[in-house]
Amino acid sequence: MKYYALLHGVCGLAEGYSDTTVRWFKTMDDAQHHKGKLLTSLMNLRHEEVESSTDGTQDIITYTDLECEQEILKIIPYEPMFDSQSRREYLIWNQADCEAPLDGEYLPSDMGVVKDLCERLEAIAVAVCVDALHEFIRDLWYGGAAMFDADDLCIYYFKIPKSKEFNNESK
Repeated sequence: MKYYALLHGVCGLAEGYSDTTVRWFKTMDDAQHHKGKLLTSLMNLRHEEVESSTDGTQDIITYTDLECEQEILKIIPYEPMFDSQSRREYLIWNQADCEAPLDGEYLPSDMGVVKDLCERLEAIAVAVCVDALHEFIRDLWYGGAAMFDADDLCIYYFKIPKSKEFNNESK
């Protein structure tokens, strides 16, 4: 069964990038409705100029003051493979590039997340700070969601709730 994640965060690595959130919905209508309410509240914030561009499932809000800042609202459809089992699955969000690299089509398990992060790190680094990796693994294990932030890499892994756990709360 297909479900929907509504992601809200700043674009790229601007101030506030570590505050990216996801809310989970059982229907596209519920996700669209909540995105519309959130968009309305964001458009009413006090700035010199506020613009929004959309493609239906993704909105980019641009605030122009002394600097230009952008926020993103994006609905990402996904289909969990292990909804009835205890295995956890994760939605991946690349904060630096403002994209869900696999568009919700591949949802890695715990070990898949570690493998995905290792491959990303291999592509950009010769050495990795063990403390950052330790913090990431701890957050993933105990919190169910984790962000790895080092050098040119900022990746979120959001734990997908099981359908029986849905209450449309932020994760």
